Amino acid sequence: MFRPSLQKALAFCVCATLLLTACGPTPEQIAASTAAAATETAASWTATPSATPTETSTPTDTPTPTETFTPTATETPLPTDTPAATNTPTRTHTPRPTVPPPPTATFTPVPLPAAPVFPQTIMHAWDPDDFRKELNELVRFNYGWAQDMQRVINGETGSCNAFYSYRNEMVVSQAAYDVVPPEWYSIYYRYRVAVHNAVGAVTEITAICDAGGGNISTESLFNMLDALNTIVAIGQGLEAEAAALP
Repeated sequence: MFRPSLQKALAFCVCATLLLTACGPTPEQIAASTAAAATETAASWTATPSATPTETSTPTDTPTPTETFTPTATETPLPTDTPAATNTPTRTHTPRPTVPPPPTATFTPVPLPAAPVFPQTIMHAWDPDDFRKELNELVRFNYGWAQDMQRVINGETGSCNAFYSYRNEMVVSQAAYDVVPPEWYSIYYRYRVAVHNAVGAVTEITAICDAGGGNISTESLFNMLDALNTIVAIGQGLEAEAAALP
């Protein structure tokens, strides 16, 4: 189917080629035409010498005068004396003011006065055990006489003979001592004071018995009883103190 079309196309191509070959100028014609055009162009153009460029000198910069710095003479400082190193004072510790200690009370014992002694009192040489025996007798005899006083208060009749026996014990038999060691003297002094207080407490009975007998108020009897009981308590305290000493 396609073969006739192919033949027509080939024929068209051949004719077109022939036509192009018959209509175009030949090479010789092209060369001649080019030479003529070059001549015309050369004739119509006048060669104008090109202007020689004038070299323009570049102005040089005129240096601006600069201010010359003239150094000012500087006064050379004279050497100064270097101060000698001084000793830096060290901080001195200031002691705090000494506060005096509070005054201490100096206890000076006041010497006791001489112990009271009746003229009739028997004097003994000092002996701690003998003195302890006397203290015990002080307690025992005053306690016994206090019991007699209580019986009189209860209504019985008092005996002047029993009273004189008690009083004689206090005045004569409760021993005294010529020399007493210092550590014992306080006890001894209070012992002798208690003996004298016992005798003084029953003065009213002494007066009645010395007069041959009489009556004593119940109030006086109670006062005597209280005094005797106090002496008993004092004597017991002195016994305890004496037992603690060698």
